[in-house]
Amino acid sequence: MAGGLVPGSPLILAGAGPNLGWGFSSNHPDLADVYRLEGNPNDRYFYRVDGDWRRLEACDARIVVHVWGPIRLTFRREVLRSVQGPVIRNDSGLYAIHYAGENDLRGVEAFYRLNKARDFAAFSAVLATGAIPSLDFVYADRSGQIAGIYNGAFPMRDEGHDWTQAVAGNITSNIWRASLPFDAVPKVVSPGSGFVVSADATPFRTTSDPFNPKPEAFPPTMGIETGLTNRARRGLALFDADRAVSADDFKAYKFDKCYAPDSDFGTIVKGLGERNFAGEPLLEEAGEMLRRYNLCTNKENRTAALAVIAATPLLRARENGMPDPDQAAALRNAANLLLSKFKRLDPAWGEVNRLRRGALDLPLGGGPDALRDIEMAPRMAGDGTSTAPAGDSMTLISSWTRNGVWQVESVVPYGASASAVSPHYADQAPLFAAEKLKSVPLTDAALKADAIATEKPKPPAAKKKPVEVR
Repeated sequence: MAGGLVPGSPLILAGAGPNLGWGFSSNHPDLADVYRLEGNPNDRYFYRVDGDWRRLEACDARIVVHVWGPIRLTFRREVLRSVQGPVIRNDSGLYAIHYAGENDLRGVEAFYRLNKARDFAAFSAVLATGAIPSLDFVYADRSGQIAGIYNGAFPMRDEGHDWTQAVAGNITSNIWRASLPFDAVPKVVSPGSGFVVSADATPFRTTSDPFNPKPEAFPPTMGIETGLTNRARRGLALFDADRAVSADDFKAYKFDKCYAPDSDFGTIVKGLGERNFAGEPLLEEAGEMLRRYNLCTNKENRTAALAVIAATPLLRARENGMPDPDQAAALRNAANLLLSKFKRLDPAWGEVNRLRRGALDLPLGGGPDALRDIEMAPRMAGDGTSTAPAGDSMTLISSWTRNGVWQVESVVPYGASASAVSPHYADQAPLFAAEKLKSVPLTDAALKADAIATEKPKPPAAKKKPVEVR
């Protein structure tokens, strides 16, 4: 296998092997419910279920907070649980939370079996267990089969309730106990369009029509999201317009740095550009720049900095369900920042958008929610630049060629080590900034030829026999 994991994971979480590969993005169906409990007015630890009073399970949690250096604070908080699940007590009363995957510890085993799968049947069988309660998967294998699977352990809910609100918790029949079968999960398998895209978006736009799942085929109680990210919009547009996607096309689409006109970013920039700023020369000039902007974030682009910095607070507010901040103020703040730090409204985007790692300080193309995803820092540096805090992580492309050769290319933003003294702390940063990939060695011979050192783990020291004292 070749792929990516998180620290502590003993398994590949997304990657490829000689037979198949997969990736995933997050999905956000409604997999949790709130139950309003009827508390006992005479004893705060009792609640009513099916006409009987039951006692809440209660224990204390010890929470240690590291404040600074050796200083730590320890808090104790009461933890409550009902028959539905964890309980929250607040000024409004008692509320229990019931969610998919609760008390299910099979997730690691499921990813182990994905690592061992050799065909689509075995891969699907793992997801059908419901042990991975969410994640939107894309799949491909050496036979040419592809699939998009909006995976989820969807609760088998009674359609007689409004599950978007708190449900009465005094009746056990309201508690769902099972998940819908895997056949009920939205999926696209080997569509005639020839591609699938997963980018934190609705499964109803996984590929081009007529090969998408139909929204009316899925009950509202599944709570399936309907929104599209810019990455999904751009991916769908690029692949749908290309009748024969080459390997070079595929790489170019991964590093695409533009926004769809109907994306949140596109509509924000258009709105800013079309506002009437008469009487404020700075904003008139900025608005004129945005009207000419091509919605791309390549390093050389001289309008991207103004657009991205002005749009970012508006995008963050929408992402958090908050009302838009004042748009004129957002544009004014962006313009004043650029003038004060760069002496112009139109510095090259790569002057502002930076990748810093160790001694390296490199310009970056890309922007928030672009296919080349480079997020903005929560706070700009003193020189007016943004050091990329998030966005693209591992990029891996697996190819199974017609002549039977398996090839993998990859890159990570920095390097393979978090230690600043390691030679691998920043060794991939130049590749990442240049939007290039490296070949991954996949045979014993290739691995040994690529190795810079070979170490043999030392056996554990023999345990000394305890001394018995009488």
